[in-house]
Amino acid sequence: MAINPQTPTTMYVWASYMLYRSTDGGQSWQPLTVPNSASPIQIAAFAPAPSQPNIIYATGLAPFGPFYKSMDGGATWTQGAQNVFAFSSTAAIAVDPSNASNVWIASDGIYVQKSTDGGAIFQDVTTLNLGNLAALWISLRSRRSAVSARLLPNICITTTP
Repeated sequence: MAINPQTPTTMYVWASYMLYRSTDGGQSWQPLTVPNSASPIQIAAFAPAPSQPNIIYATGLAPFGPFYKSMDGGATWTQGAQNVFAFSSTAAIAVDPSNASNVWIASDGIYVQKSTDGGAIFQDVTTLNLGNLAALWISLRSRRSAVSARLLPNICITTTP
């Protein structure tokens, strides 16, 4: 679940491989079809940009799933990088809290990739096999941002990309 920090009554939730949005504080929910209602995909992961909450990133479930970006809170979507992970699905997406163009995505246990252009191009930044990835997040506690991943069952790693 993600809440828009600028409009707290707008929130997003991922359930049953679908993305939903509420604009009334959770009283009602509308499905967001990615990329459109004519050819929706199953969503593997999503993340709004903290610094620009109307920007939302999402990836498809299947291997070779495309990467999508919405600039209007999920009303419309454009396709970014294709075939980001050759043999696995995206397990997590993290967006730099201060720069919406910096996006990290992690596969279901194999790779981490980074984009500095809002998802048009990704580069492999994997430094080790992540095993069973459970979460991916960004920390800006020092001058350098760090990408952290929580592994199953209770291991946490942190790298500075």
